[in-house]
Amino acid sequence: MKTSETRAELFKAFANFKKKLKQPLKDANNPFFKSKYVPLENVVQVVDEAMIDTGLSYIQEIEDLEEGYLRVDTIVLHESGEYVVIKGSKVKPVKNDPQSAGSATTYARRYSLSTAFGIASDPDDDGNGASQQAKNNQQPKNTQQPKSHPKPELTPEQKVTANIEWVNKNYKPEIELIKSWQSMAPDKALKAIKEYAEAMKEA
Repeated sequence: MKTSETRAELFKAFANFKKKLKQPLKDANNPFFKSKYVPLENVVQVVDEAMIDTGLSYIQEIEDLEEGYLRVDTIVLHESGEYVVIKGSKVKPVKNDPQSAGSATTYARRYSLSTAFGIASDPDDDGNGASQQAKNNQQPKNTQQPKSHPKPELTPEQKVTANIEWVNKNYKPEIELIKSWQSMAPDKALKAIKEYAEAMKEA
């Protein structure tokens, strides 16, 4: 923020200004958001009235920026020579024509002047706009369980293969053990079977 080297008289005048300031009525309609706001002429009126006998005045400067943007700065002056420059926000006309440029300039002037002098010119939606944006940014989680697709019916050949695999997985050790017994001499096989039976009882 650019200011004069001294600001004491300016600040005193601002304090006097704030005591006299009356917030303007929001009597202009915003068709897009179905709300009301303070038009530029109302802002100018209340500022000019509150400035009487304070030594304050102001001028506004329009600055063309890059890529079609513009900005309106408000320079607040005091009769002592002190001043402060309140920079506005960048705005860009929606179209490249005189009507859009004029509309953007009017908005920038109103916004800059309101900021400089503490005018509540925009509608107060109690944070609904910001909270709605936050809601929009949070994508709802998909709580639905994915649908289970029925398993395809197996052919007889596939059923046989599946059963053989199941038997091999669950009983292969026993099958191999039985085969080993069959290859043993009878006395050794009986001894091995007895040991296996005892082990199964203890298991």
